[in-house]
Amino acid sequence: MGVTQALFLTLLALALALAQQNIKDPIADFCRRQRHQTCVIDGKLYIDGGQVYYGGSKDNESVAEQNIWLIWEDTQDVANEFAFPIQRANLSKRVKDATIPSVNNCVPFPDAFNRLFYLFGGEHASASASAARAASSQGFILYFYDTVYNTWNRSSSDASQASISWPAFGAGTVSDTGVAYYYGGYLTEKSDGAWRGGDFILNGLLSYDMGTRRWGKHQIHLFDIANSRWYTQSATGDIPKARRGFCAGVVWAEDYSSYNIYLFGGLSLDGAGLGDLYVLSLPSFQWKLIWPTPQWATFPGGRGRSSCDVFNGNQTLIIGGDFTDRSISDCDVPKIGGQHALLLGQENVELSAWWHAPLDNITRYRVPDEIVKKIGGDAQGHATATSPVMGWDDEARDLAVYQKTSFNAEERTATT
Repeated sequence: MGVTQALFLTLLALALALAQQNIKDPIADFCRRQRHQTCVIDGKLYIDGGQVYYGGSKDNESVAEQNIWLIWEDTQDVANEFAFPIQRANLSKRVKDATIPSVNNCVPFPDAFNRLFYLFGGEHASASASAARAASSQGFILYFYDTVYNTWNRSSSDASQASISWPAFGAGTVSDTGVAYYYGGYLTEKSDGAWRGGDFILNGLLSYDMGTRRWGKHQIHLFDIANSRWYTQSATGDIPKARRGFCAGVVWAEDYSSYNIYLFGGLSLDGAGLGDLYVLSLPSFQWKLIWPTPQWATFPGGRGRSSCDVFNGNQTLIIGGDFTDRSISDCDVPKIGGQHALLLGQENVELSAWWHAPLDNITRYRVPDEIVKKIGGDAQGHATATSPVMGWDDEARDLAVYQKTSFNAEERTATT
């Protein structure tokens, strides 16, 4: 073997060794996660996209890397040394199909009936990547993941999609009828490759019927899904400061006499990270600060753009988030993948803790004492505060009637 050939093989071996060292294990090397998207289907929580810091700490030299893995966990899998669900990265990976985008600040639309979730919106790593996707033959179409067959697919598109922009940072939810809703967001050059100019705030509502796979637009905060109408109503109580980039989830009493929306963290108007917990109880439209009490002026570990996922109808997993205090170098509970659990019901009173490892022995939501004190009734419901404390706003008086009715959704059939 000649000297040149031997040198070449040595350099090749060194390059391969260095490449292997740079391959990050999405579970073992995890430090922090931010700007990701999550959803729960059949008790399994899926973590898609976003950015991840790897290594033993995060300092000023650390760079967040794009997450190309689809992470999942069984929310009931808590019988382990950490008492939190074990995260796994053994599902279909994006690297197997480069056309499937890995984006940030997207909204997943979970279709629990068909056991799929769709990915809508989100920012690419760069404006050039977004422009390349817009110019491709595929364009901006919905991708969906089949949780049964572990496959990624492209949804069929029709004329209803032609006028749909591709935003990021919006909010989304899915109704029992299989219709997904997306509100607001921003158009950016990283989200929509056809957009030119600065970030543009949207104030409209989009809908996507996962049965017919057709889009709809609603002009412009309470939305009547039966009559496609917006209402506004004044709230009372512990009004939280204005914020963005928070996450939230909703649960309800057994008798449907109250619906309680739990809200965590976010970014204040000056960009500072928040770490407080509030509940907005409907139909009384009362806010309640539940943690910390008394309220803190600042939050050293405040964060925005975490994900919140209700599971079992009585607990929430809050994952990751963007820490605004850049002096914090600690990883975010790396052994459990940046997970934090919140007890939503009466268990937090019995255990004297809102923040607690997930419990696998509770099967229903019991309204906690802190909320019962506001709305009346008991742990099973029976709320006596069935209207706003200050009365219905003029433009929302119809809600007094609607709150006493129920919405009967048509039975769904499987999508082919």
